[in-house]
Amino acid sequence: VKLRDEAVDHLHYKYRDFHATLDGNRFLAFSSFPKYRYMALYERKSIGDGYEVVSEGQIESVPDGIPAWGASTDALRFWCRDGIFDSVTRKRLATLEFPPNGEVTQAEWSRDGNHLTGLVTRRHEDGLKNEYHVVNWDTQAGRIIRQRRMNAPMNVVKHSPDGKRLAVGGADKSIRFLDAETLEEQSRLRAHDKAVIDLAWHPSRPFLVTASHDLNLKLWNLASHKLVETIRHQKEPTINLTFSPSGKFLACYSEEATLTFFWDMRDLLASPATFVPPPAAPANGAAKPTPTAKSPSKVSAKPVKTGDWIPTRDSGTPLRELKGFNEISRDADLRINVRNNFEQHNQNAGDLMGGNVPVGTDFLFHTAPNMTNPHIVIRLSSESEISALKVVNRPGQSTLARAEALTLWLSSDEKTWRQVWQADSVAKEWLIELPDAPKARYLKIGLPRKGTLHLREVVVFGQHETPGNPQ
Repeated sequence: VKLRDEAVDHLHYKYRDFHATLDGNRFLAFSSFPKYRYMALYERKSIGDGYEVVSEGQIESVPDGIPAWGASTDALRFWCRDGIFDSVTRKRLATLEFPPNGEVTQAEWSRDGNHLTGLVTRRHEDGLKNEYHVVNWDTQAGRIIRQRRMNAPMNVVKHSPDGKRLAVGGADKSIRFLDAETLEEQSRLRAHDKAVIDLAWHPSRPFLVTASHDLNLKLWNLASHKLVETIRHQKEPTINLTFSPSGKFLACYSEEATLTFFWDMRDLLASPATFVPPPAAPANGAAKPTPTAKSPSKVSAKPVKTGDWIPTRDSGTPLRELKGFNEISRDADLRINVRNNFEQHNQNAGDLMGGNVPVGTDFLFHTAPNMTNPHIVIRLSSESEISALKVVNRPGQSTLARAEALTLWLSSDEKTWRQVWQADSVAKEWLIELPDAPKARYLKIGLPRKGTLHLREVVVFGQHETPGNPQ
């Protein structure tokens, strides 16, 4: 951009963020020191003209805290910290309503400017447990319209180009697609090996780019939910992913602001794609998720080797909830203690926690007959509060009884185990509630005796603990 001479004097405020309108004729520059908020609004009459300062100065009555902000699509309003402000006068138009002890860390304006969708962390007074919410606000009054509790810290939320969906990424390494109005989860994509820190929708095609602390950028085809390309050459995590208005180019800069990247995306986006939305969430929530077209029985699977960790094959169906707690096992790993001559019976074990048991399948793993203490070990993505489990037994009059005295143990390190539950009778299905919500990363489900173990489905509900390091 070309600034008029008088505008250069304002750069000593060390502007760190900019927001421009799509036509490039107006932009906001924002400086965010912990105890000082300063912004400037620039305009030009036409392409080729210099930008003139319309308004500049300190923002009125903004409390100290996380330097978070964002401009509306016309750049004439912005949110900062706890309020909605006028870009010309810098005066507060509305104060945002928050959950108790809540703090917004990132937010996105709707295309029409009537709503603001943000990520809110609610900090408990004891400092031991935080809650994470996606919140919709009315930008005229600042009141909360709707909110949804998440089971892990979220780092980024972005509206789709048509404004109908949200993509949310965070510490659980996944991308969740939500209905922008109801905040109901439509589908979920396991995207990275570490926390997702930014994402960008293509402006006109069904593609999404994601960035992570694993130093990878990934391009996804949303019509098929398949990975198109992984870009691995970054030396630092990248943020502020932005497509050009044409969608032909992608820009971002590194988290430490030492590197800037530009990519020509035309070759990667050359294949035709038709937008196909994810399956809609059920009207009554996620109690009965709609299966996707994927059939685990048709997925090519290799025999499981003894001692291997088996990743869960996520079906893409909406995550389920139980008494306010979300499903947290969709990205877990599984290990089965089997004998070498029985490995071929566990080729579909990756579907045990995937959210979509194939029709006609009565078990998804099988230990060898008459083993001593047959069991499986589940490894969650991080240390978590375990609130409940749903365990579905193998159907059949003779096979149900094999799970007699089924037992659950928990561990933080897979070395020291503590028993937290044991079935007092044989059942087709157990709902195991743990009212104290013990913390663990590893769960062992098995028999405290000789026998044979085979189950049809396992679902773990709870909340991931806040990681000390976002990586």
